[in-house]
Amino acid sequence: MDKKEELEKEIGNEEKEINNEEKEVSNEETIKTEAEEVENKEEELSETDKLKKTNKEIEDKLKRNLAEFDNFRKRTMKEKIESFDRGVMEGIEKILPIVDNFDRALNSSNEKETEFFKGIEMIRKQFITTLNELGVEEIKALDEEFNTDYHYAVSHEENEEYGENVVIEVLQTGYKYKEKVIRCAMVKVAN
Repeated sequence: MDKKEELEKEIGNEEKEINNEEKEVSNEETIKTEAEEVENKEEELSETDKLKKTNKEIEDKLKRNLAEFDNFRKRTMKEKIESFDRGVMEGIEKILPIVDNFDRALNSSNEKETEFFKGIEMIRKQFITTLNELGVEEIKALDEEFNTDYHYAVSHEENEEYGENVVIEVLQTGYKYKEKVIRCAMVKVAN
C-alpha cells in the first residue's frame, strides 16, 4: 500500500472516529434532554399529586362544613318547634283555670234546663273544641288504672266495686299537648 492509500485510510478512520464521537456527544445530549424531560415530568407529576392532595383536603373540609351546617339547621328547627310548643303550653296553662271554673259552675248548678246553664255549657264546649284544635286533649282518668305519668292521687279510698289502683273519681281534669302532660289529672284512687 502506498502512502496515499494509507493516508486516505487514516483519514477515513479519523472521520469514523469523529462521527462516532459526534454520535456519542449527540447521544449524551439526547440522554441529557431525555433526563431533563423525565425530571420535568416528575415535577409535573409531583405538582399534580400536590394539587390532588390539596383538592382532596378542600373537598373533605367542604363535606364537614356541609354536615355541620345541616346539623345546625336541624338543631335550630328543633329548638324553634320546642320553643313554640313551650309557648303554647304556657298559654294553655293560663286558660285551664277558666275551663275548671266552667266545670265547677256546671257541677254546682241544680237547674240544668235553664238558658243560663245551657249558655255556660256551650261556652265550656267551645273552649274544649278550641283546645282540641290546638292539639290539647283531656287525659282520660275515670275508670282507668292509676298512672303516675298522667294522674295525681289526692286520696285513696277503700272501694270493693273497683279493682285496686283504679281511678274512681276525677277531682280536676288533666290535659296533655302533643303527648306532653300540661297538667296531671287530680284523682281519687281505689285501694
